[in-house]
Amino acid sequence: MALTIDTVADSNGQTFSFGAHGGLPPYHVDYGDGYTDQLADDTARVSHTYGANGDYTVLVLSTVDSEQTTTTVTVTGASGGPWITPAEVAARLDGSVDPADERLVGAVDAVAALVEQRHSSIDFSDPANVPVNFHEGAIQWSALMYQQRNAPSGFPGFGDVGDGFSMGAVYGQDAQKWSEIMRLLAWRKPVVA
Repeated sequence: MALTIDTVADSNGQTFSFGAHGGLPPYHVDYGDGYTDQLADDTARVSHTYGANGDYTVLVLSTVDSEQTTTTVTVTGASGGPWITPAEVAARLDGSVDPADERLVGAVDAVAALVEQRHSSIDFSDPANVPVNFHEGAIQWSALMYQQRNAPSGFPGFGDVGDGFSMGAVYGQDAQKWSEIMRLLAWRKPVVA
């Protein structure tokens, strides 16, 4: 029996439920937007909410015999999508970082939350509203944070991490890079009254 994907769309147009049948479980599920999940067996289901409208190719792969199949889902109910994604940061690092890495996702989520809190007058639900310099600054900051979280000691090394980033930027060897990130994000220095 061939591996198949069972897809059910929620009424919101951006959340889908997936199941797999006919292969050898467990299954790896790639949602096509940088996020992945696992299905333990043919009775399990996973649900995923997409952040942006468009067509996504969903891949299901048997982790036992590597049989795979794909399906395409069309997302219509998203409100513009996330203004920064782990895939963008992974590409900036050097392309070898998995966008679904929990440390990368955590770094992106943390930076996005900080920027959104600091600039609460901006509607971040639509990427078109986000200034280009904020987007660039958030990508750079997320990349630096990921490198720190990825270090065994919890502290980044001082080597090159791709695309000209040096972790010394955070700790003074290249304070100009850190200053540039804060400038891009319109992050004002604290003022003592």
